[in-house]
Amino acid sequence: DTIALGTTPITIADGQSFEVPFDLVPVSGIEGLITDAVTGQPIADVQVDLADEQGNYRASGFTDSAGVYFIPEPLDGNGNYYVYVVGQPSPYLPEIWPGNYCQSGVCDVINTGDLVTITSGTESGIDFALETGFTISGNITVGGAPVDGANVCVHLTTGEWTGACGGSGGGFYTTTALPAGGDYVAYAITDGLPYQYQLWSGKDCPSNQCDFGLGDPIQLGDLGNGNGGNAVGIDFALSTLPTISGTVFIDDGSAVSPVTGEVQIAVFRQPFDFVTGTDVGPDGTWSFNLEPGEYLIGAAPLTPGTYQQYVGEFTDGTRAAFNSEGGLWTLGVLSLPFTPINILGDTSNVDITLEQGVIIEGT
Repeated sequence: DTIALGTTPITIADGQSFEVPFDLVPVSGIEGLITDAVTGQPIADVQVDLADEQGNYRASGFTDSAGVYFIPEPLDGNGNYYVYVVGQPSPYLPEIWPGNYCQSGVCDVINTGDLVTITSGTESGIDFALETGFTISGNITVGGAPVDGANVCVHLTTGEWTGACGGSGGGFYTTTALPAGGDYVAYAITDGLPYQYQLWSGKDCPSNQCDFGLGDPIQLGDLGNGNGGNAVGIDFALSTLPTISGTVFIDDGSAVSPVTGEVQIAVFRQPFDFVTGTDVGPDGTWSFNLEPGEYLIGAAPLTPGTYQQYVGEFTDGTRAAFNSEGGLWTLGVLSLPFTPINILGDTSNVDITLEQGVIIEGT
């Protein structure tokens, strides 16, 4: 058999062994040791990232069982990089070299860290002694039942995101670690769930827009609280949003029947501020959850599509020249006297019947 090694093929007969020499060139890069700042013990499975001088991510590496990491230099030749820890196990705090706190997702690496220069070979000794932080934990429930799939994130009372979040499993969450402080505000994020965002403690967020200045501040780092400085029992009892549902029909002049899809429902607040939308099912039905309030709800045929000859219509029967082109809503007669629908609780049979219009074509 013939095996190609680089540009020099060699032929090996059956039963023959062949010695192939390699002249390996050492890979330049950055290496260091990550330890616990108190015990000095190495920390395994920590992710370390490199960013270039402009703050753009370039490469990653992980510590081994001895706490040692190595990241090959991602660019040919010499380079300058910011080195930062982002994948540390809880409750360790993320850091950027030479040891500054740097929360993943929100850290300004350029103004927080120092550049490490690779001149030749490997730049070693880029070590981190990680400090431990403090976490926020609690239960997320609805009617006393645990909620899966919600997340809790932490902002400052001034509104800035800290970068710390935690997901709920079995209704229980724990955030990633944060430094000691007393101006933290936690809130539950319920995207994809029929519940309203909520600030701790017990303040629902209108339109899922939370005013973090209204949240109850949470203290972290009080070592005399009996919980090691962590904040426990930061529980959320979520509010269920009303369900609104209906069916879209077509009237072809001889009969009224449900559509078989290819229609979208969109919800607006006056004057046509988009709130949410959904696709109509193959049986013509639709549903979603909205907080109480007044809404304009319209059905629009997809264009092109089976029902493109039908005119878009709102729940009050107002017809308007609007449709959905690949999911992007286009609206026409916005000055018509639309009558909003007032949602106070679960609302069904919000039906819309589309009628045929006229298609104008030309060049």
